[in-house]
Amino acid sequence: MVGRGALLGLALLGLTSLATAAPKPPTPSFPAACDPFASYAAQSTCDPTAKPGAVSFRDFILKTYPSTSNLGITRACSSGGTSEHKEGRAWDWGVNYYNAAQRDIADTVIGWLLETDNHGNACALARRTGMMYFIWNKQIWASYRAPNSTCATAGWKAYTGSNPHTDHVHFSWAWAGAKAQTSWWTSALPVVTNEKPAGYLDGADCTRVWGWSRDPDAPKSSIDVHLYFGGPAGNASAEGVVVKANQSRDDLCSALGSCPHGFEVASPLSLHDGQPHAVHAYGIDSAGGPNAQLQQSPATMQCAPVVPTGVKRHVTDPTSFDAWGFSHFWDVMPIGDQALGSIAQGGDVPPAPLLVRADDDNPSVWLIDAEVKRHVPSAAVFDTWGFEWSSIVTWSAADVAAFPVGPPLRERPVLVRGTGPAVYLMDDDVGMPSPGGPTGWGSGGTGGASSSGGNPGQSTRVLPEENGGCACGAAGRAPRSPLWVGLVGLGACLLVRRRRPAR
Repeated sequence: MVGRGALLGLALLGLTSLATAAPKPPTPSFPAACDPFASYAAQSTCDPTAKPGAVSFRDFILKTYPSTSNLGITRACSSGGTSEHKEGRAWDWGVNYYNAAQRDIADTVIGWLLETDNHGNACALARRTGMMYFIWNKQIWASYRAPNSTCATAGWKAYTGSNPHTDHVHFSWAWAGAKAQTSWWTSALPVVTNEKPAGYLDGADCTRVWGWSRDPDAPKSSIDVHLYFGGPAGNASAEGVVVKANQSRDDLCSALGSCPHGFEVASPLSLHDGQPHAVHAYGIDSAGGPNAQLQQSPATMQCAPVVPTGVKRHVTDPTSFDAWGFSHFWDVMPIGDQALGSIAQGGDVPPAPLLVRADDDNPSVWLIDAEVKRHVPSAAVFDTWGFEWSSIVTWSAADVAAFPVGPPLRERPVLVRGTGPAVYLMDDDVGMPSPGGPTGWGSGGTGGASSSGGNPGQSTRVLPEENGGCACGAAGRAPRSPLWVGLVGLGACLLVRRRRPAR
């Protein structure tokens, strides 16, 4: 935790947030004895050779924060006025105050230097590294200005030099720190062992987006992957989605020694517009370190709209759209008005789904649609449509049997729209009951399980694999779309996999 003094010092810099997004650098344990505050020692010679303390600190910070840059330690003797750069004991660290992520990193490091340690030593790490002063965003902190418990606040004052230091932090060391003779170096220097996630974006096509990612620091664990459609991370126009890289893949078992690192999501139908769309994929570091763009990212998907056979059923209003758990990003395909007009009209989609099961031993779940009942043929299909387990109601077996059997529910909701606001579900004609009972999987669609994730309001369509099983099954086996063999056996597992999409 940043000490009170350090927080007040940050407040003087205009940094109003008490918490930063960037992780602090790794820090070793130290004994209670701490180095004194460095005295001011101005440049008195010209020896532009990088001193070991400056080099070591530079390498440590850049390895911890690889998104930042090195702007140099040394400066020519003929360049400008007095500067510790000319003695190799100053370093300019490239961070941009106007970039939120880099500002967070710089603020974190400064707060880290000015923390009071667990022994009560104020500004402990600034002292242990032999720091003489540093400059950032029109402010300068000096160790020699207030060497006491208020150093994190009293050490600051406005900096009026010609360079506002909004594109870098300037660090200057006293000679003991520059020569690596202070306790930061005489104790074991922390080794940054955190490795970036690795993996591949294997592809992005008109059916799916898939790949794998693993964090070498947690090789048996599954990590998150962030997908961005339409631009890289940080692009305001890109659609961001969070998926879990937890699908078991046989090819990874032998190559990595661990299986559950694959991810696969359905191709978003809103991007099936014939235009090219970039897809970026990033593995998310399990320790909060820098994330890594996966190899072969970005990929490009370019898909023409292909409308499934059937009738179009009007989703009458946004309330009904939300009640069904539909997603404009995942489920609604843009097609031309002429193509939309050529599709036969079916009955309106009910205002909300009504899911029922009989009070006997039959585990089947039915969707009551108009005057028929439609079998939900698997738990994966139930999941894909965004239904809630708690929404299933129990009817008497006689009442369920009274409804004629209609076409089974399709594997994935596919909606279409023209240039107007009306949205339609492509579906079977429920006006013609089919004979017999449920026979297994429904027709049409491409299937997928759904779980919440990504930006607020974004659900994720996760493609099911074939032929049953569940992530709750035996260790070492591939998690697959569960066959509907009974609600009791599958409920606990699937509740983990499915959450209502946030809106």
